[in-house]
Amino acid sequence: MKLRYYFMALAIFSHPVFSAMLADDSNYKEGVKFLNGNGVDINHFKALDYFRKSGNGLSLLQMALMYENADKDLTNYTVAPDNELAKKLFSQALTALQVSSDAGDPSAQLYLGVMYYNGLGIKTDYKKARQLIDSATKKEYPESWSMLAGLVLKSDPDLAYKYYEKAINLGYPEAQAGLVRVLEYKRKNNNYDERFRDEINKLADKGNGYAMLSQAYNLSNNGRPDYSKAMQLFKDAAKMPYGDLQASAYSAISLMYNRGEGVIKNRQTALHYLDKACQKSIFECYNRDVFKRGEETWPD
Repeated sequence: MKLRYYFMALAIFSHPVFSAMLADDSNYKEGVKFLNGNGVDINHFKALDYFRKSGNGLSLLQMALMYENADKDLTNYTVAPDNELAKKLFSQALTALQVSSDAGDPSAQLYLGVMYYNGLGIKTDYKKARQLIDSATKKEYPESWSMLAGLVLKSDPDLAYKYYEKAINLGYPEAQAGLVRVLEYKRKNNNYDERFRDEINKLADKGNGYAMLSQAYNLSNNGRPDYSKAMQLFKDAAKMPYGDLQASAYSAISLMYNRGEGVIKNRQTALHYLDKACQKSIFECYNRDVFKRGEETWPD
C-alpha cells in the first residue's frame, strides 16, 4: 500500500477584517478544493490549473509542494516528481509571501512561517517561523491557531487542545481533527487510559466526524468488536464535508466488506467503496487500481 504524503490544506474562508488576503483569491480557493477533495471529487490536475491561474504566493507554494512530494507511482493521479521545478516555485513563493506578509496579510504570514519552519526553499529558522505564525494569530486568523496547536502538542497537549478549540470557534472546522489528535496523543502517553477514549466518544456524540472515525476504528479492532456500530460510524463520518475524512471512512468500509466483518464478504462491494474513497484521495485510487488488477490483496 502506498504511504500517504502531506499536502497543506490551506484555509478556504474569508476573514471579516482582511478581505484582501491571498487565501481569498477565487482561483486559489478552487485549487484547494480540487487538491483536497472538499466538496468535489479530488483532481490534482484541475487543482494545478487553478493554482496557475491564481499565481499568488499561496498557489506557488501549493504547486511547489505538489512537485516536491510527488510519487512516480502515482502519476496517473497527480503530477510527476520534479525537484528542480519545485525549487523554482519555492523561491517564487518565498518572494511573493514575503511581500504580502510585510503588508500584513495573515495568511501570507502563516505560510511564510510554515516555509521557515519546514525549510521549504530556505534555511530552517524556528524562531522566525514562530514569530510569523504568532503574527497571524494576533490577527485572529483561524488556521494559524490550528498550526500553533500542532507546534505545541507534544510539549503542552492541554494548551494545544485550547488552540484547536480557538481555531474552530474562529471559523476553521477542520481543526476538529486536532481535538481528536490531542486526545489520542494523551491516551497513548498515559498507558492508554480509557478516560481519553471516553472524551473522544463524547466528541463523536457531538458530531465530530474525526472522533466518529476514531471511535469506529476502536470498535472494529478491539478484543470484542462491534462491527455493526463501527459500520454505522464509518458511514456517518463519510457524510462529513472533508475529503480526507471521507476517504478514510470509505476505505474502512471497503475493508470491512473485503474481510466480511459484520457483513457478507463481497469483493464487488469492497471495490464500490474503494471507488468512493478514490473520489477523495489519490492514494485510495492507487490502492483501488492495484486491488482491481489483483496485484495486491488490499484490503485484506
